[in-house]
Amino acid sequence: MATQSACVSSILDRLFTSDVAPDMAPVVRPAPVVAPVVRPAPVVAPIVRPAPVAPVMVAVTGNTYPVKEQLKAIGARWSSATKLWLVPIDKADTARAIVAAAPKREWTKTDAIAAAARKRGETPGTCADCGARCKYPYSQCWDCRESLR
Repeated sequence: MATQSACVSSILDRLFTSDVAPDMAPVVRPAPVVAPVVRPAPVVAPIVRPAPVAPVMVAVTGNTYPVKEQLKAIGARWSSATKLWLVPIDKADTARAIVAAAPKREWTKTDAIAAAARKRGETPGTCADCGARCKYPYSQCWDCRESLR
């Protein structure tokens, strides 16, 4: 132990004395290296795009059957629930012009009878008296009609 401490003290004496032994070169300590300040890269938030919004649709009515292919071509969709053509709002004027130019539907005798039944609050094809099915556009079955005579 004594030899160790003597050795350590002799080394310390050599390091901290101004007299440098000829066999030892002076200890040159390099200047402290100051590391550049490394800042973390800025966090770039991902671009969040809103969900695509469905276009506002407008209903187009009229005699659309003869021009249904033209309506499909401009982006119209048939709604079976409402029985209407739905067109994007930016193409509504075009769709109305197409329907207006469609050939007019002729009014038949069957249409007139069915319209009269509806006007009376009856359902064409269903007997108003007994509720049985009858021939469209009439609203009275043959048996009920015969019983009235």
